[in-house]
Amino acid sequence: GHQWADLSEHGYGVSLANDSKYGYAIKDGVLRLSLIKSATHPDYAADQGAHHFRYALWPHSGDLVAGGTIQAAWDLNRPLTVMAGALRRPQRVVWVEGEHVQVAAVKQAEDGDGLVVRVHECAGGRTRIRVGSDRDLVAWQAVDLRERPTGPRQSGPLSMELGPFEIRTFRLEIH
Repeated sequence: GHQWADLSEHGYGVSLANDSKYGYAIKDGVLRLSLIKSATHPDYAADQGAHHFRYALWPHSGDLVAGGTIQAAWDLNRPLTVMAGALRRPQRVVWVEGEHVQVAAVKQAEDGDGLVVRVHECAGGRTRIRVGSDRDLVAWQAVDLRERPTGPRQSGPLSMELGPFEIRTFRLEIH
């Protein structure tokens, strides 16, 4: 599930977002959020103890994109943090351009060679993306969730179209 669920019709709707419970259901105009699964198999102690989570419910005008659902859910899940330190010229290891595109993960490749970046289109439309780095992007390759190649190793800029709600993962060689 997403970090949010939305129940909308033309012109208005209501969204529900939370920071850790992604079991949503919508039936007969009722929007529900499951807080605890309470299964006893295979782990008899699953979901035991105290649970802490945040959620937000907000009505909005327009559809989920116009109503700001996606950004609000992102903000709820990634709150602003302030840290002490000296300000220096920022250098982005990875940047992504594209309308309604979110970066789902950035991590070192499992074999230690390269950076893995996962992106997804989050508004249900097509969009053109560009992925790059303020450092030298030497090459890139599309990979699956297990970081196995799904396309040829390519040099030059990473630019392509994402379809509605499409998820793509890339391995980048950056120096």
